[in-house]
Amino acid sequence: MADDLFAIILAAGKGARIRSARAKILHRVGGFFLIHYALQAININKVNQDKVPLAGGGKIYLCRSMERRGVMEINSCAEYAAADRPLRLRKAQELMASGVTILDPERTYIDPEVRIAPDTEILPGTHLRGRTVIGAGCVIGPDCFIEDSTVEDGSLIRYSVVESSRVRSGSRVGPYAHLRPGADVGPNVRIGNFVEVKASRMKRGAKAGHLTYIGDSEVGENVNIGAGTITCNYDGKEKHRTTIEDRAFIGSNTSLVAPVTIGEGAVIGAGSTVTQDVPPGALALGRARQVNKERKEEKEAREE
Repeated sequence: MADDLFAIILAAGKGARIRSARAKILHRVGGFFLIHYALQAININKVNQDKVPLAGGGKIYLCRSMERRGVMEINSCAEYAAADRPLRLRKAQELMASGVTILDPERTYIDPEVRIAPDTEILPGTHLRGRTVIGAGCVIGPDCFIEDSTVEDGSLIRYSVVESSRVRSGSRVGPYAHLRPGADVGPNVRIGNFVEVKASRMKRGAKAGHLTYIGDSEVGENVNIGAGTITCNYDGKEKHRTTIEDRAFIGSNTSLVAPVTIGEGAVIGAGSTVTQDVPPGALALGRARQVNKERKEEKEAREE
């Protein structure tokens, strides 16, 4: 059983030779800190005492007994990359064998604990980190960074960052969207380009197509949020909640000053600043009346 383990033989390196302020054991290889491999190797439940890795000499070694390739010395950033590559490719090969399509394994970065269901396609430049779980029939990438998040079946994420969030089935995210910790969107939600969602729930069929910030909010079903809308959730001291009920329509360039509730089916006129609750079905206009004045140059030219 011990022959199947990976282990690191560690020394008390301070990272000086790789010009890093971090100790060597706190650098990542194959998605884990190096210390992870050492702890795995010396676990008394799996490794006999006579196979505890040797420490000393100011060096770190990556052991691959399973492949019978001996050890790899890691004392530079280039050597870190060389050690990481085969572990990363092994993870990609395991996923492809289970029915996941990875278009370019050399340009795809998937941590060991990531889980991906069959019939999902991972495009180049994608980073899947931590305990991320991807469902079946998804398309992820190109150029996505997803960490500690869940993406459910049939979702599409392109050119976007997703952190500690949940993307429910059939949702579309990106390009260039950012789901920050606590975002929970879907099912069948559309998060478009340059949209940021933080600590918010967006329910079935809701849409935010572009240039929008949704923070500390509850967004109901089939809500449409126009371009340039922001939830003003922070007063300088505390965060406040915004609630947008089902089928509300939020016009472009709207500021929703929390705490505030937009009732079911309400319509907010474009360019409004909303500071009070809006009743269900109402039309809210929170902007100054337009005034057109004749320019001085035009008046003088007409009088001549």
